Amino acid sequence: NLTDIVGHSHYDLLPNHRQEWKGLHQDCLLGNTHQKDEDYFVDEDGNEQWLRWEIMPWYLTDNQVGGIIMMSEDITERKKSELSLEHYQQGLRILAQISANHQLSLEQQLMEVLGSINQYFDLPIGVVSRIADNDYIVEYAISNDDEIQIEVGTAFPIDKTYCSIAFAQNEPVAIQHMAKSEYATHPCYKEFGLESYIGSPIWVAGKKYGTINFSSPSKRPIPFSKNDIDFVQLVARWVGTTMERYANEKQLIEAREEASLALRDGKVGVALA
Repeated sequence: NLTDIVGHSHYDLLPNHRQEWKGLHQDCLLGNTHQKDEDYFVDEDGNEQWLRWEIMPWYLTDNQVGGIIMMSEDITERKKSELSLEHYQQGLRILAQISANHQLSLEQQLMEVLGSINQYFDLPIGVVSRIADNDYIVEYAISNDDEIQIEVGTAFPIDKTYCSIAFAQNEPVAIQHMAKSEYATHPCYKEFGLESYIGSPIWVAGKKYGTINFSSPSKRPIPFSKNDIDFVQLVARWVGTTMERYANEKQLIEAREEASLALRDGKVGVALA
């Protein structure tokens, strides 16, 4: 309401103003103009915000500065969208670089993916799992948390993992803060205390195989974006396709070796017309 602010000091209305602003205001009273297209700051509640602003003097009839005019626009949502898109594109480049390295084995490629994507999400734990019946089996794993180490081959009841949610829903699941989520009573949270999680089902040869997932014992500082959810689903598809390709290549090599052995041992005849 304008009547609530007219006649009051700017600093009384906004007591948490950054100190640097007072210096800009004083300089503006000397006749100078200041502006910034993107000004980033974090408020006292920890919320990120971007502003576009400009301040300029206004003049009395005798060409003396009478005060200052301040204009600002909150561009936070636009900036967040831009940063999210840039982050997503960075993830695509990471995936493309790993895909292009044909010298890597399946295990090496998947470990590269886990190591790169857990940094992408800023979550220390990454796992590729296989789910058989009611068992969640760790096939590939990485952890940057010294207190949490996961051994390949370890099996858990699937209902004690967050992946049970993604696996049952057939779609990605992302949880920034488990304690404040609808899944706060999940058995995995009670047993392992993991606060943040993002994961997606993996499909191989048209069948649901397992999951790829990333997690942390700490709350993630910022919520997962739609681009984050789309990206983990893309990574899951890439993993499934890569596993299928390696399996097909292995079958082809084995078939060629069997045929070569059969020819060498004379078990297969070659008829010449």
